[in-house]
Amino acid sequence: MLSALTQAHIRSLVSAVRYVPSSFLLAVLAGPAPAADPLQTIAYPDRPIRLVVPYPSEGVADTLGTLLARHFEMAFNIRVFIENRPGQGGNVGAAVVARAAPDGYTLLVGAVATHVENPALYGDRMPFQGVDDFAPIALLAQVPVVLAVRTSLPVQSVKELIALAKEGPQPLKFASPAGGAIGAIGRALFSRGAGVDFLNVPYPGSVAAAYALASGAVDVTLINGTRALDSYVRTERVRIIGVAARERSKLLPDVPLVTDTIADFSLIGAFGLFAPKGTHREIVQRLHRSARAALVAPAAAKQLAEHGIEPATGSTADFELLLRQELVTRTKLILDAGIQPE
Repeated sequence: MLSALTQAHIRSLVSAVRYVPSSFLLAVLAGPAPAADPLQTIAYPDRPIRLVVPYPSEGVADTLGTLLARHFEMAFNIRVFIENRPGQGGNVGAAVVARAAPDGYTLLVGAVATHVENPALYGDRMPFQGVDDFAPIALLAQVPVVLAVRTSLPVQSVKELIALAKEGPQPLKFASPAGGAIGAIGRALFSRGAGVDFLNVPYPGSVAAAYALASGAVDVTLINGTRALDSYVRTERVRIIGVAARERSKLLPDVPLVTDTIADFSLIGAFGLFAPKGTHREIVQRLHRSARAALVAPAAAKQLAEHGIEPATGSTADFELLLRQELVTRTKLILDAGIQPE
């Protein structure tokens, strides 16, 4: 159970914080002279940038991090290093960035779920303060959260999967990749909606869960995006039977929605770029513009589409609004359902 202090903190996370620029306060106190802009006296960036990916390599966040790193290196003429720091559903890597200096040289490429779901999942064990310890830079991409089964399982649809799970003498094995919507939350919601129990088999990430599914070690999984599954789908070792969204995916237009069988079954599969709280707004905007340019480049868009990743749009303000809205929605969902981390 969450402590009263933790629940109070969660409520504080969902309230909007009014921000008054320091330059405005200085102008009131010191007269009409404008406050100095730090970027007028220093060059940014003028040294290497570290991109922290809080998940194992070869996943969606890693793909986005690699794309951004290449673009930042060309746009800014500096080196960019990617550091994979998986653990605790993204918390380990995110905490590294939350504790870093707010100077724009340590950034996070991670799932939105880490910021909007983990505070309710982990409570007092959270190593940072959810959304409030970060400066959101850009919503990078959205991916379909897909429900997949091994092809040797005799089902072609979500309805058939549920029927088989109810009829079988042993519970089906459900691979749960670590991290928010595709881990504890996804499996728990699917199990509750389907009215059937599964044997939970946790894995450190989507790549490991996809391999286990293709090899027959497990029967079913929910995974962010299709990149980890692509080769197994092509070789007919894995079958995608549903998309966990409110609308059909542009990338998977022929795959039905899980909500056609389980009402209101929708999971967020979104990834963003974050800086530590207190990072100067001009640095944030410079990184936002560069990230947007990286995503709209034709070659990048083609690469992302091949991996089942849809580039996102919108301003920094739009991204922060999304985070706070999803924080309210996901916190209520998790607390009402009594979902616990793996």
